[in-house]
Amino acid sequence: MWTSAFDASGKAEDQDFVVVAGFVAQAKLWIEFDRAWRARLAEDHLARFHMSDWFHGKGLFGDRAYWTLDRRQRILDDLVDIIQWHASAKFACAIINKSFTTSISPANRQQFLLNSYVLAARAVIELANEWSLYRDNSPFAHVFEERQ
Repeated sequence: MWTSAFDASGKAEDQDFVVVAGFVAQAKLWIEFDRAWRARLAEDHLARFHMSDWFHGKGLFGDRAYWTLDRRQRILDDLVDIIQWHASAKFACAIINKSFTTSISPANRQQFLLNSYVLAARAVIELANEWSLYRDNSPFAHVFEERQ
């Protein structure tokens, strides 16, 4: 069985864009991915990785003495390698919040329970389902990050 894992960046309320992106793999590869990901994070004593923290050098990446440019680049390179090794396909959708609010009426947004995050999520699910359909039409499970 194929499983996709998606994450979002941005919020409709305070950002120009919302992006939902993720990867697809079979269960065995996700298990291996999880082991490799956690092991790599443990090398730098990290419990989690948030790209926004890495990019801005804040949160877990706030210690500038430890998180030198070389160390920051190394962890990013290693994590990207882990993703590339384990993911079978990738999907993404970006929604421009201003276009979303001007193109879809409030009535339709309410009727279909739409916001830019939901629209992007529905789009990546459709892309993943099309990929599966043309690949082998295997069953698919979709996992999204927990919104806070």
